[in-house]
Amino acid sequence: MVLPSSLKLLRSHGIELEQWLQQTGEAIARRILVASMACVFVLDLQKNDSDEAIENRKVLVRLSGRQMKHGCISTPPALMAGYMVLLSVTDLLTNTDVDVGKLKRIAMKATPTGFV
Repeated sequence: MVLPSSLKLLRSHGIELEQWLQQTGEAIARRILVASMACVFVLDLQKNDSDEAIENRKVLVRLSGRQMKHGCISTPPALMAGYMVLLSVTDLLTNTDVDVGKLKRIAMKATPTGFV
């Protein structure tokens, strides 16, 4: 059973289920599996008050590019968006020859001075 908050995350916050373009049942099933695992991770992380969890939430919010209200460390939608970015970056670093130094050089060329 999917909890209402999980369904909301899957439908509109970070995953955008309605915009998927997968055509085969297998591709849809894989995508739902990854999205569901991400949702469970995010909701679990949001409830965890350990120092490590708080630091992880800050990193994911930073990766999401979203701003939080003053005094709010994270929201599930921001964590979900950051987690999906983290998965993409991890895939890039794991499955290609690109290194962190090269990524930094690309970022420096692609952004105005002082933003990286």
